[in-house]
Amino acid sequence: MTMGHDNGAEIAVDRALSALRDAPPPLPPGLHAAVLRDADAVQAGFARPGRVAAPAPFWPTLWAALGGGLGGTALAGAAVAGIVIGLAGTGPIATLVGSATAVETGDLFGGYAVILEEG
Repeated sequence: MTMGHDNGAEIAVDRALSALRDAPPPLPPGLHAAVLRDADAVQAGFARPGRVAAPAPFWPTLWAALGGGLGGTALAGAAVAGIVIGLAGTGPIATLVGSATAVETGDLFGGYAVILEEG
């Protein structure tokens, strides 16, 4: 039935292939049992009854993932800086910069030029 033809031979082939797809051929005698025996033998080599690995402790694992003391310190410093900047607003930044104007710092701090303007 490909390409719109009503050819009887094509229909017969399609039906035969469909029947083969629906009913796969049976396994040779003894093959299924041999595969299961082999799988049991392989699986027996992996089993270690009574020996279950303890789960890794959460906090030491997290501390190691952060990079230990150096990474934890950097993360804490960034968090504190974010909180201070968030609470203080942008006014203290302009005070810290002092006499610098947006023209002087515009190239260095592209998007922050508006914040650093005096006045």
